Amino acid sequence: MTIPSFSQMSLERNSLPDTIKNALFDIVDEHDKPFMVMSALEAIRQNLCRRFVMVALYGGDKLYLQKRSFHNIFYPSLWDLSACGHVHAGESREDAARRLLEKKMGIRATHMFLQAKRPARREEGNMHISLFQATAPAAYPAPDNEDVDDILALDKDELSVFYREFRERLTPGLAWCIESGLVFPKT
Repeated sequence: MTIPSFSQMSLERNSLPDTIKNALFDIVDEHDKPFMVMSALEAIRQNLCRRFVMVALYGGDKLYLQKRSFHNIFYPSLWDLSACGHVHAGESREDAARRLLEKKMGIRATHMFLQAKRPARREEGNMHISLFQATAPAAYPAPDNEDVDDILALDKDELSVFYREFRERLTPGLAWCIESGLVFPKT
């Protein structure tokens, strides 16, 4: 999973979202221990080690995917897990996952648990990643139109075809989850 640096992006055509401009991140070491707080923009610009969450939201036998807005700085117009984003300074991973799920999909999960963790890799964005699995309430997600252009609800077979036919339209994070068997895990 490769995360582009700010130097690889055209910031002239993308205005920075308030979530990046105004947020603070805990900067952590290779063991995920925080040792300082820094502005989100500077932490990303310097590729410092930080925390990131991903949420796979299920409704029955379907996994909800979001199509990232074409305005997003990272991976515009690509399909991604239900919700993804950085953990803010002082915020727990689960609280970040719930915040992002509500912001991106307009849903409060009825059940959520930590499914997997992955240590930071400098060449892949330098983020300690926590993947949560969540269950949607009966209501269909109502995406945030600023961050999300569309949503899909796919079952395991549909996701397999989607991955095979449209791999280049998926974020590296979603591809990693599929390739690692982290979505639709065996129970």
